[in-house]
Amino acid sequence: MSKIDAVITDLKIQIESRNDPLGHYLSLRFIDIKPSFPKVQKTIIDLEKNNDLDVVGYKYKFSEIDCKTDLSYLEFTRH
Repeated sequence: MSKIDAVITDLKIQIESRNDPLGHYLSLRFIDIKPSFPKVQKTIIDLEKNNDLDVVGYKYKFSEIDCKTDLSYLEFTRH
């Protein structure tokens, strides 16, 4: 059985639009699950569905969450 870990993920996405060929950068920070990173994948898929945007590239890095991790700067939405 594989281990599933919640991690703090920093996702940076480069996008271009028809209205602005110079492009934009989108930076997001959220908690995701490694090793599959479903929120990263869903975010990229959702952006690619938009006909007005082109995802040029993206990268992400993550940091482990342990008992000493400060999460006070994150906003939590409970479902």
